[in-house]
Amino acid sequence: MSTMEIIVLAAVVVLGLIVIAVIARSVQKSRHEDAMAEADQMRQRADERSVDLQEEDARAREAEARAEQARLQAERAERQAAEARTGVVQEEAKKEDQLRAADRLDPRVDHKSDDYTPRTDTTTTDTTTTGTTTTDTTATDSSRDPDTILDDTTSGEDHRRA
Repeated sequence: MSTMEIIVLAAVVVLGLIVIAVIARSVQKSRHEDAMAEADQMRQRADERSVDLQEEDARAREAEARAEQARLQAERAERQAAEARTGVVQEEAKKEDQLRAADRLDPRVDHKSDDYTPRTDTTTTDTTTTGTTTTDTTATDSSRDPDTILDDTTSGEDHRRA
């Protein structure tokens, strides 16, 4: 091989290397630009999501505020119900105290027995065949023995309620 051929061959090899380097650089630059474009798109989507997130955060805060209001209202209603229940219990206790006091005065009631419960009725209502209602007090019923609790076992009536 002659010197000229070696020079031409070397020039072709160098030129080929330069072309390969230019192409590689171009591909790298293209990939770099594509990566930057994709990164910009991702940032843009993230920014769009940021607006959505702010709106969702505002809705979540509103829902939390409504929930807190509902919780406070429920607590208030529970307190009112507890107060009302306490009032009912107190009134029932007062009623039972009055009934017990009345039973202590009534000679027909054995308020010292183990199965004693306060009397809750003092009258019985009977309906006659004509449809009119008459009221009989247990004190005027002469067929009952005031010393016996189980007066009326045959008719099923018990003038003491449990």
